[in-house]
Amino acid sequence: AVRAPFPVEGLGRISRPVLVVAGETDVQAGAAGPLAARIGGARAVTVAKRDHMKTVGDRAYKDAVLEFFAG
Repeated sequence: AVRAPFPVEGLGRISRPVLVVAGETDVQAGAAGPLAARIGGARAVTVAKRDHMKTVGDRAYKDAVLEFFAG
């Protein structure tokens, strides 16, 4: 089943820290930058040479998440 895209109009109202991570070759989620740009203060991270499924296993992903939680 194909999911309908979520509405982006409310993203600007998010007032919490947000980390958006995507793999460089992720065709399912797309690039992290455009989504992060719609959320004030969000940080975008692109994991090089990774697709949708392999991003979370990459060291760059783990480092970005740990840095995000450390503040």
